Amino acid sequence: MNNYLSTERINYILDHLQQTVDISSLRDHFVYLKDTSEIHQYDNKIIFLLSDRGLDLNKINFYEGIPILFPVLNTENSFFSFQGTNIVFNHDVLKSAFYLLSGYQELNPEYKGNFNRFPYELSVQNKLGITEKPIVNYYFEFIKSGLREFCYQNKIDFAPKKQIEPFGFFLTHDIDKVDTYSIYDLIYYIKVLLGIRKSNLKFKIKLIKVVEYLYNFFFTKKNPSWDFDFLRSIEKKNNFKSAFYFLPKDLQHQDAYYSFNETRLLKLFDWLKKENCEIGIHGTNRSATNIEYLNSNITELKKYANCNISGVRQHRLIFDINVTPYLHEKAGLLYDTTLGFAEHEGFRNSYCLPFKLYNFKEERPFNTWEIPLNIMDATLFEYRKLNTHDAFNSVKSIIEEIIRFNGIFTLLWHNGYFDEIIHPGIKTFYIQLLEYINKANAKSILGSEIDTL
Repeated sequence: MNNYLSTERINYILDHLQQTVDISSLRDHFVYLKDTSEIHQYDNKIIFLLSDRGLDLNKINFYEGIPILFPVLNTENSFFSFQGTNIVFNHDVLKSAFYLLSGYQELNPEYKGNFNRFPYELSVQNKLGITEKPIVNYYFEFIKSGLREFCYQNKIDFAPKKQIEPFGFFLTHDIDKVDTYSIYDLIYYIKVLLGIRKSNLKFKIKLIKVVEYLYNFFFTKKNPSWDFDFLRSIEKKNNFKSAFYFLPKDLQHQDAYYSFNETRLLKLFDWLKKENCEIGIHGTNRSATNIEYLNSNITELKKYANCNISGVRQHRLIFDINVTPYLHEKAGLLYDTTLGFAEHEGFRNSYCLPFKLYNFKEERPFNTWEIPLNIMDATLFEYRKLNTHDAFNSVKSIIEEIIRFNGIFTLLWHNGYFDEIIHPGIKTFYIQLLEYINKANAKSILGSEIDTL
C-alpha cells in the first residue's frame, strides 16, 4: 500500500465506522490531508492525516497497546490532538483500518497454505500477536473519542450506536458427515495405526480407535455423528437458535459422503425448519473458486431442503479473496461466515461486527455480508491442541473482547465432535460453554437476520 487511500477506500472505512456512531452530520467537517503544513489553513475541522508509505512492521506506533500500522506524526502519547479549533488524528488510522478490514494482506496469489487457504503464519495478526483482538474496533473507538470531544466543543450532538447489547451469539454447525463408523473412517484409522497416515495420537489411542471402529462398523448401529437431537436440546435449554451448513457430494474423500435426497436428510431438513433453525450451504472444495459448482451446491440444497439459502460457509474454510467473494456476490448470497483462521481463534479481519470485504477490481464494497468466524472446535483442539481448561479461558477472552464492542461471537461446532477418547471432557466443555454464553446474556442471532440487526 505505497499510496494514499482513494476517496472510495476512505468512504469504505467511514461507512463501517457508521455502524458504531452516527457520523452523517459530521462528514462535512472531515478533511483529509497529505501535508501537515496545511492544517493551519482550516478551522473547526476534523482532520485525518494520510500516509503514502507501505507497511513496515518495524516502524509502527502503539497507542494504549494497539498497533497503528501507518503512523504519521512522531507521537505515541496521543491518538488525536487539537490544533487551534481543529481536531487532528495524528496517524493514518483510516489506512490502518482499511488494510485489516478489506482483506488487503491476502491479495498476493502466492500466499497459499493448506487447502489453498491464506496462511495464518504470514498474517500481520500473527506477526504482531494481535489475532485475539478486534483491532479495527479499537481504531473506531479511538476515533469516536476524538469525535466526542469535537462535538462537545462545538455543541454538536454526538450519537454513538450499539447494534446488540451486550453482544450477539451466532451458533453454527458444519455438517461434514452424518455417519461415524463408515468404511472410509475405518480405513483411515487403520492407516493411522499402521503409520501410513500422519497423526499425533498416541499408539494406545490409535489402537483403541481401530478396535472401536471395527466393532461398531460390524456389530452395532451406533452413529455419534447423528446427534442433532442432542445439539438442539442443549441449545434450547439455553434459548439459542443455530445454523446448520450442509455439504454436498463432489470430490471423493474431500466432500460429503451423504446425499441431500436421502430420506433421513429430508426428514432432518423438515425438523430443523420446525425448530426455527437456519439451513445454509457448506460449499464444496471446488465451489470456492468455481461459480458453476457454487450455484449447483445452492440449487441442490434449496431443492431438497425446500427453503431459501441465504448463507454459506466454505468447506475447510477455503477462501481465495481474489475469487471467492466475487462468486458469493454473483450467486446472490446474503452473507458468508468463512472468514476465520483455522490455525488460531480470534479475528481474521480484526473486526467483531458484520462487514463487507472490498472489491479491489471495481473499487467498492461487495454486496455480501461477512460474519466473522471467531472459534472453531478443531482450532482449539486439533490445531492448537489446547486442553479443555485452556480452551475455555481462550474462548472467554475472545467473548470479553466482543462484549467490549457489542459485537457478534460466531462459534463453529461440528456435529459429532464429542469424542471422549481423543478429547476427554469435550461434551462437558461444550455444555458449560453454552451455559456461560447464556449467563452472559448473549442475544441469539442467525445469519439470515443480518440485514435486520
